[in-house]
Amino acid sequence: VVLLAMSIFGGARLAFAAPPDATVQVAALAPDRALDAARHAAQVFPGPRTAAQRARATADHLEPVLDDLFTRTHAAARSGAKIVAWSEAAGFVFAEDERAFLDRAASVARQERIYLELGMIFILPTTKGTTNENRSILIDPGGDVLWDYDKSTSVPGDGNALGSGVLPVVDTPHGRLSVAICFDADFTWLVRQAGRAGVDILMVPTSDIGPTEAAYHDDMHVMRAIENGVSILRPT
Repeated sequence: VVLLAMSIFGGARLAFAAPPDATVQVAALAPDRALDAARHAAQVFPGPRTAAQRARATADHLEPVLDDLFTRTHAAARSGAKIVAWSEAAGFVFAEDERAFLDRAASVARQERIYLELGMIFILPTTKGTTNENRSILIDPGGDVLWDYDKSTSVPGDGNALGSGVLPVVDTPHGRLSVAICFDADFTWLVRQAGRAGVDILMVPTSDIGPTEAAYHDDMHVMRAIENGVSILRPT
């Protein structure tokens, strides 16, 4: 009886719901496949290197991926996107280059007048334990950082520093935004924060390795959207 009542009530809500009174054009970007494969083949992560080796790895394998992502970010914005989101771990940057990278990203956001979400791996100078920071950074059209969120969960072997477990929430002209990174969105207790905060668009930058994982995560993240009444922007 309960299941039948839920189905009837849910169907009625969908059938008679008013269309949204506002929409926003968005873009979801993942790294170029060939450039990303070359980056991984070069094994630039993890591990300490000399300054010269890090600089060479950056020039040969990290910057080409970032250059392509920024080029496509410009194109998406000029096609009308007001929010551009990168996938999880779309870009890799050595920790000492973080400031220069963020300055470049802020310049792009200002130039195009967009909200730019960056899915980034910042490589720490160690090969053991916590080797990286897996972060989502949101920059507004003025070039200011609205959130800098560390992934709150860790897949075994990823070695990322764990965040606070608190999802950031920001208000924009395009609605209330929040973020959960990939594996984060598998956990109902974590994403429930977005529902309770009345979030309109939940960004879920994701890095799916293969078709089985992709299908599994896609189904789970759709459920998080239904449970919490949010729209999901899921670059993967």
